[in-house]
Amino acid sequence: MVTMYDDVTEGMRSDFARDGYVVVDDIFATAALADLENSLRGTIRAFARKAGVTFDGDELDAGLLALEAADHKWVAYVFDTMGQSPTLRRFHDEPRLCRLANALLGYEPDGPLYTFSTRLRIDPPLEDKRTYRWHQEVFYTIPRSEFIQVWAPMVRSSTRANGTVVVCPGSHREGVARCEWIEQPGRATQITVAPEIVAKYEARPMPLEPGQALLFSSTLCHRSGSNTSQHVRYTLVGMYHAVGGAQFVPVQPKFEYAGETPRIYHSEWSKQWSR
Repeated sequence: MVTMYDDVTEGMRSDFARDGYVVVDDIFATAALADLENSLRGTIRAFARKAGVTFDGDELDAGLLALEAADHKWVAYVFDTMGQSPTLRRFHDEPRLCRLANALLGYEPDGPLYTFSTRLRIDPPLEDKRTYRWHQEVFYTIPRSEFIQVWAPMVRSSTRANGTVVVCPGSHREGVARCEWIEQPGRATQITVAPEIVAKYEARPMPLEPGQALLFSSTLCHRSGSNTSQHVRYTLVGMYHAVGGAQFVPVQPKFEYAGETPRIYHSEWSKQWSR
């Protein structure tokens, strides 16, 4: 059941305790969603120019797929750029979402949070290299930290056809479940929950509209759906860690330069200064 929570309520806490997730409506402003779409379109066009790629049709599909056909690195640049875009961050930093995350974690609504791994997922049609099988989020982030995951469609609806997230209501009560760490070349790392655990629960696809957001427990079993549509799916994902949690420590960011590094840049200029 999709329920709108204007304030933190006992009903919300009850739903979360039972199911391991809640869905909130009208959490994002229409104008902010339009700004995000414009930023995404502009980013795709910018990298298409850099790549020398031309395309017929809409940036969100034809443009993105043309970049993928030219070289996946261009799609990776779009992904990395949008992950640091202020038009995306404003969604993850939405004050109401932060209050809800704190409340679901059992902290005061205005308590300090640490956001982690905020990004815009980009899932082209019939592409499964970065599709996740049944897993819990607990091993994909800061070990032993208390956190809430957010999953929200951006630009267009998330549906069964384009691979909306699928959850197992109540599975969060398993705690940290038995799972297997799988690494395969060219694919996303998979930390998959044992099949016999998942089999105990109903698999529930979660169709969502832009403006809605799914907040769920770190131990809720969930997976990505397969995008069998003809359109790219764009989704906001990220985590809210409770700073007050006993095991919380921040991550030290480490950025890798895809192109020229500052050291190389300085060396090039140094040649001119030494003349």
